[in-house]
Amino acid sequence: MATAESVPAPASTGGHKDWTHEVYSKLKAVRSACVAETMNASHRTRMEDASILEDQFNGAGNGLFCVFDGHGGRQVVDFVEKRFAQVLKGELNFDKSRSIDDCLTSAYIITDIQSRQANLMQSGCTSITCLMLKGADGTRRIYSANAGDSRAVLCHGGKTVRLSQDHKAGDPAEKTRIEELGGFVMRGRVLGMLAVSRAFGDHTLKQFVSARPYISKTTLTGDEEFLIVACDGLWDELSDEEAVKLVRDNYYKNKSEMKAANALVQRALDKGTKDNVTVMVVFF
Repeated sequence: MATAESVPAPASTGGHKDWTHEVYSKLKAVRSACVAETMNASHRTRMEDASILEDQFNGAGNGLFCVFDGHGGRQVVDFVEKRFAQVLKGELNFDKSRSIDDCLTSAYIITDIQSRQANLMQSGCTSITCLMLKGADGTRRIYSANAGDSRAVLCHGGKTVRLSQDHKAGDPAEKTRIEELGGFVMRGRVLGMLAVSRAFGDHTLKQFVSARPYISKTTLTGDEEFLIVACDGLWDELSDEEAVKLVRDNYYKNKSEMKAANALVQRALDKGTKDNVTVMVVFF
């Protein structure tokens, strides 16, 4: 597990007591990373986000970078934060002939089943998990898996590449899937209740709210600059391109990388987000 150094929140936060900022400057799998989060106390009474940053995950040169966004309470998000990396490691090591896609899918489904077995029925959480693996030949790949509307965006040679796929109840493909299962979408919500259509937990709606993730694979070529992993508290207010431009123009080029996550959180607040905000920026 990587060791973080806590640093003060920037002066421009307006005195948010719920703001935390951690930097990871001595990583082995990647050059560095920073994580910032705020409860957004002006609009929220509790923090329901969580994150994982694990250097050398399941082997040298690997890394695991995750953000989880809870809803309806912290029970499921706390469970997933505690269990997901362990379950994924077990799946990766159980049968080396299995594909990474299969291992990630199994880790999502098993973690979700375990939360049901723990009788965590009411709350849920979306997730974005980026697994970076280094092959025997030195080639590095990022496997991105997500359920819900938390998102990963890669800056590759100055260009913006989204690695995940949002799952909203009102999206045509998701709406069709839900209806084919006997459900309905009303006011953009599953059964009129939940805006996201895939998530851990939400077991009272599990027939329609799947934990099966969308998965992408990206081979790193050396032109990658950084990866942004964040919950919808950021993405509801900033486009992929806006977020990448903010980091690249103001922090990556100016070699002040560790301020990047803070800056993204602050920009989301400035633009009026009413949600918790958690942002991780990983530099290659």
